Amino acid sequence: MGIFSAFLGDEECKLYGVGPAGKSFEIDEHAATMKLRSSGIIHGFKYYMSQDRGGNSAPVHSVASGLDYPCIGPEHSILKDLEKVKYDSITDTECIDAFFELSRLEGIIPALESAHAIVYALKSAKKH
Repeated sequence: MGIFSAFLGDEECKLYGVGPAGKSFEIDEHAATMKLRSSGIIHGFKYYMSQDRGGNSAPVHSVASGLDYPCIGPEHSILKDLEKVKYDSITDTECIDAFFELSRLEGIIPALESAHAIVYALKSAKKH
């Protein structure tokens, strides 16, 4: 949740979350639990999660090990339901490209988890 919590009460502030689209949106090739959401229970909590056809936790993939998980926390799930945060997904290729571009241009070596947000920020900047 981190930085989101400081802005939840600000109605004028738009919040965005970015997750891993991995290699594709096929089961076990992504961890885009917020984009391809289905509700399920894991670890005793109701979350949005990647599920197989039987409703079990599905295998997931992300180049960023910190995002390679089949569900998202309950706080993010509720923010999605309340439409307080807009969530999108970035592919592994886009993530790695952003990692190298930021490293080359700015000398900043980001975590792969953060590189997902960099891609989204660059895409958003081009639209605005």
